[in-house]
Formats: sequence, C-alpha cells, structure tokens
Amino acid sequence: MGKRGQAKKQAAIFCVLGLASLLGAFAVAWMGGHGYINVDPNIAVPVGLVLLIVFMVFGAFSLQADTSFIARKPWRSQPQMIDSNICRRVVKSMEFNIEYLIFGLCTSSFRVVLLDDWPFENVKPSSAWYVLDMKMNDVTDTPLSEIEGTVLLEVGM
Repeated sequence: MGKRGQAKKQAAIFCVLGLASLLGAFAVAWMGGHGYINVDPNIAVPVGLVLLIVFMVFGAFSLQADTSFIARKPWRSQPQMIDSNICRRVVKSMEFNIEYLIFGLCTSSFRVVLLDDWPFENVKPSSAWYVLDMKMNDVTDTPLSEIEGTVLLEVGM
C-alpha cells in the first residue's frame, strides 16, 4: 500500500468510527426513549453528532497532513524497502559528457540494461559502442553487480 493509501485508510477508519458512534447514539436514544435503559434521548443524539464531527475532523486532518496519529511522522519520511535484486549504476558518455542513472537486475549485463532503455539521444543503440570501467577495461557484457561506481560509454572502436 502506498504512503498516501495509508493516510486514506486511516481517514476511512476515522469516518467509520464516527458513523458507528452516531448509530450507537441513535440506538441508545431509542432504548432510552422506550425505557430499556435510563438515558435521556435528548442527550444521546447530540453526543453522537459531536463524536461524528470529532472523528470526521481527525480523518480530514489525517488526509490533509498526510501523517499518522500513532507514529507522529509523515508517511513519506518512513523508511522504504530497497530491492536488493536491482542495481543502480551511473553511465557517463565520454563524447557528450552526460551522465545517466541506469537500473536493472544485478545479474543483467550493461549491454542488456542499456538496450532496454537507451538513455543517450545523440548515440544510436545500433552503433558500435562499449562500456568501460574506470580502469578502462571493457565491461559491456559484465553483470551490473560486478562493477561499482561510474562506468563510461565509448562510441566507436
């Protein structure tokens, strides 16, 4: 569930609690009016309405502030799980001095990841190109997990 979805879920819970308190107040007023319990119906219904308004205000605040009343932190500041199967690498074009961040499975090669989503507009994917590490070794067909840091894209051989 997304961060905004958690705030919506909490707001929905507040709305349901407000409606339940109103229905409970109507039930108490009905039972008090028929003599089953010793409660004045003229007090039970306004109390139910006040509770409904209070729960609705808390629900609206939860949506507006995008926060949790339990954690007291915005949803977006809570830690997110990082997928360990996805590697992120920076590829720099030596010719155009442009850097791109690429994402792919750690077992995929640089060639496969780059061809899946070719970031270099000035270079055709069908042209002769290869990927170099910082020691100038060809790592085009090397899995992403084996190379750390920035790699360089060289066009032509």
